[in-house]
Amino acid sequence: GATPTSPPPDYTQRTDEYNGTAWAQGNNSTQPAANSLTSAGTLTAGLMAGGYRGPLGMTNYVEAYDGTCFTAGTAMSNTREGAYGGGTNTAMFVCSGGPISGGQKDTTEEWNGSSWSGKGAIGASLQGGGGSGTTAAGLVFGGMRGYPGTASVNETYEYASPTWTASNNMNTPLAYRAPTMAGTLTATVAAGGNNRPPGSKVTSVEEYDGTCWSATTAIPTATENAGGTGTASAGLMSGGNAPSQTNTSFEWNGAGSPESRTITTS
Repeated sequence: GATPTSPPPDYTQRTDEYNGTAWAQGNNSTQPAANSLTSAGTLTAGLMAGGYRGPLGMTNYVEAYDGTCFTAGTAMSNTREGAYGGGTNTAMFVCSGGPISGGQKDTTEEWNGSSWSGKGAIGASLQGGGGSGTTAAGLVFGGMRGYPGTASVNETYEYASPTWTASNNMNTPLAYRAPTMAGTLTATVAAGGNNRPPGSKVTSVEEYDGTCWSATTAIPTATENAGGTGTASAGLMSGGNAPSQTNTSFEWNGAGSPESRTITTS
């Protein structure tokens, strides 16, 4: 259960890996369990940053993953919750972020493999949206602003370090979409999410081609807060709330019916 020095009991340090067919449990992360993390990289060279960790609140913690074990990394310059991000484990960008109670940031920082440094402000104080791409060609989209009158947004911003540029809006304002369904500025898929107000979960999916967003095949179940990875032609969406916590995942192979897979839990 929860204590004054631990996060709520539904947080977990657990890791699950997917091989294209089935899920298997991996080693736990080493830092206090968190939600609303930002991540970048691959299964064998990943990086996760920030997040909300119960009584510790919003943090600047960083942890690296080599495909087997987690290792604590150099902390970010700023604490962030629900921030946007993308890139690799040696070239990652992180921008905006919470706290959810208001006062979202518009700052950006980058990791170069050895240290964090500040970059240009995005010009939008947001959190809870999606990010993809790299430090040279990055993309962030959707999310929410304001509290307690929180409203989802459909804004899109492109990143070419150190500069941000506003792009065409998404068709639907949504927060808590699967965060990184695709890895490039010119081919990103955003799935599911939450439309605030009134706070309803959705099944909608949109694709970005480097200029505009277009609606495509919906996911079978309205889901928010899912994890996402892959590309616009081979993506994976896993977990989330639909409406309660779920262990279902969906594979994305382009327009058509997504294929469902189940995360094994114990």
